[in-house]
Amino acid sequence: MKGLQKITAALIAFAIFFFVIPCGGAAVAAADGTGALVSGDPERALVNEGTKQIVFLPGQTAADVKALFGGVTVCDAQGFVLAAGRTVATGVVVGTADGTAYTVIVPGDTDGDGKVDSADARNELRASAQLELLSGIYERAADVSGDGRVNAVDARTILRAAAKLDPFTKNTLTAVAFLAPSALGLPTTISGGTNPSGLTFPLRYSDGGISVTVEKRWYVGAWCYIAHIRMTDYARMKTAMARGRYGEKEKIASFVSRNDCLLAVNGDYAEGCGAGVIRNGVVYNDGVSTARALYSQKTGILSAGQDKLFSELARLGYTDSFEFSTTELVVNGKSVYLRKDGGKSTQRTLIGATGAIGEIYIVVTEGKFSDGVSRGLQYWEAGDLLESLGCTLGIALDGGGSSAMLWNGLVLNSGLDRKREITGFLYVTKD
Repeated sequence: MKGLQKITAALIAFAIFFFVIPCGGAAVAAADGTGALVSGDPERALVNEGTKQIVFLPGQTAADVKALFGGVTVCDAQGFVLAAGRTVATGVVVGTADGTAYTVIVPGDTDGDGKVDSADARNELRASAQLELLSGIYERAADVSGDGRVNAVDARTILRAAAKLDPFTKNTLTAVAFLAPSALGLPTTISGGTNPSGLTFPLRYSDGGISVTVEKRWYVGAWCYIAHIRMTDYARMKTAMARGRYGEKEKIASFVSRNDCLLAVNGDYAEGCGAGVIRNGVVYNDGVSTARALYSQKTGILSAGQDKLFSELARLGYTDSFEFSTTELVVNGKSVYLRKDGGKSTQRTLIGATGAIGEIYIVVTEGKFSDGVSRGLQYWEAGDLLESLGCTLGIALDGGGSSAMLWNGLVLNSGLDRKREITGFLYVTKD
C-alpha cells in the first residue's frame, strides 16, 4: 500500500510539474548551453533576445518548436504543456532550463488561435479604424510590416497570406522580430539627420532648368530614397547604356565616374534581355515595343507604352523607353496588382509621373535587411507608395542587387560594393 502511495505521489508531482508549472520553470537543457535560444532554422523562427520573444511562421507545431530549439518546454498562455501536434499560436510560451520564458508571436495571428485567416484581417482593419483594440503581442502579430503601425496595408498582407497568394517569409519574421525605426519611436522621414554617407536630408538642388529634392522616408517595410524632380529643361533627364554600347555591362559607380550626374539610378535591364530600346532619341534593336513607359525629352511627359515599332515611337518624339518584366505598378492614379504572388520583398527602383509636365518621381528602396532594418517592398507595396506620392503612372525598373541611387557621386542606399553590373542607367544632369 505504501508503495502504491509513493507511485501515486510521484505521478501527481510529475503532472503538476508538466501541466501546472508555467513554462520556463524547468528541467530541460538550455538550447545552446548558455540559456539563450538559437533557432535551428532562421527561415521558420527568429529569436529576439532583447524582448525575449520568438517569431514563428504560421503552421508550426509544438513538436516543430522542440526540433528547432532542442530541450525546451512549450506551453499555452495558461501554462499547460502543448501536445506535440498542437499548432503554436501567438501567446504561447517557450521555456528553457534556466527559467527563461520566451513569448511566441505568429505574424498575422491576431486572436491567438494559431491560424492566419480572414478573421485576423478583420481584427486588423477594425483596429486600424480604432473600432477595436489590439495590444501587446497581438498588436505585434498584427503589424506584419514591422513599421509600428496597424493599418490597412497589414490587413491586405494578412489576407493575401491567408489565401496563400503571398505566404509569409523570413522577411516577415525579421520585420516582426526586429522592429523598424518607426516602431521604435524614430521618425519615418529623416529631416536634418544624417545618412552613413554624411549627407543631410532632404537633399536639394535647383537651377534655371531643374529642381530636385531627395527625401529619406520609411514606407511599410523599407527606407526609401524618394527623388522629386521638376523640370522646365526636359532634356535634363536621360537614359544611357553601359559603356555607351548596347548589351554591355558595368557597375553604376563606374558609369557615374565617367559622367557628370547630379542623380543616377540603375536602369531597366532591357538591353540585357535583348529587347529594343530608345536611348536619348536613338533606337537600338528595332521591333514592336513592349516598353512599359516612354519619356519625351521634348515634352517632359512620361507616358504609358504603345504597341508600335520603336522607330515609329522615336519619330513621334519619344526619346527614352523603359522596359521590365512586370506590368505597370500604377495606372490612372491607382495602384494595381502585378502578379499573382505580388513579388518578393526586396530592393526596388521605381519611376512615376504625376501627369504634370516635367514632374517625375524616382525611388530606390532598401531591402533584404542590407541596412539592418529594411525588408524591402513587394510590387503592390511599391505601387501603393507611388500612388501615395500622387503618381498617375508608375513602373518598376530593375531591382534587387541592381537597385542603387547616387547623388553627386555619393551612394545613398546601402551595399553599393555588392551591386551587380547592369546594362543601363537613368540619370539627371546638372546645369
